Amino acid sequence: MNSHAKLFCWAVAISLAGSMPPGTLNLSVVNYMVNRNLPGAIVFSVTAIVVEVLLVRVSLSAVKKLEGLKPYYRLFGGITFVVLLLLAVNTLIPPAHAGHLLTGTLSFAGLPPLLAGIILSTINPLQLPFWIGWATALKSRKILEERASSYNTFLAAIGMGTALAFIAYGATGSYLIDFFEQRRQALSLIMGVTLLLAALWQLYNTILKCKKYPAL
Repeated sequence: MNSHAKLFCWAVAISLAGSMPPGTLNLSVVNYMVNRNLPGAIVFSVTAIVVEVLLVRVSLSAVKKLEGLKPYYRLFGGITFVVLLLLAVNTLIPPAHAGHLLTGTLSFAGLPPLLAGIILSTINPLQLPFWIGWATALKSRKILEERASSYNTFLAAIGMGTALAFIAYGATGSYLIDFFEQRRQALSLIMGVTLLLAALWQLYNTILKCKKYPAL
C-alpha cells in the first residue's frame, strides 16, 4: 500500500474512533438537527473541523521545534506525559453526578453556528493531547513522516474522520446518543486507557531520547 494511503487510512480510523464517543462537538450537531437547522449543523461542523485541523497543524509544528531544542526535550516530554496522565485519570474517574450528555451543549445553543464551532473546538481539552500522542506513535512506526505532504495527508484524514462522525450523529440523532449514553462507563474506560497508553508511550520516548541527550 502507498505510504500516503496507509497514513490516510490510519488517521481516518483514529479520528473516527476518537470522535464517536459523545462530546460537545458531535452532540451540538445532533442539537442542530433535532431543531431542523441543517444549515447551522453544516456551518458548525465545517468550522469545528477547520479549527481542529489548524490546531493540530500548529501543535505539530510547535512539537517539532521543541524537539529540536534537544537540551529541553526532557522537560517538554515530562510536561506532555503529565498532561496526558491527568486527562486519562479525569476520563477514568468521571464526575459522580454526570448529567445527560446533551446538557453541556445547551449553554452554547444561542450562539451563531460559526462562533459556537470556533469556541467548542478550541476549548476541547482532549483534542491536542490525543493527536500529539497518536502523531508520536505514528512517527515511531514510520507511518507519519517529517514531510509537508505527509502532514497534509494526516490533516486531511483527521478532517475526514471527524466529518464522518458528525454525519453519523446528524443522521441518527438521539438513537446514537442513547446508544452511547447506555455505555458511558465502557466508553470512558476505553478513552481513559487510550490516553493512559499514550502517556506511557510518551514517557518511554522521553526516557529513550534522554539517554541520547543526558545534559539538560
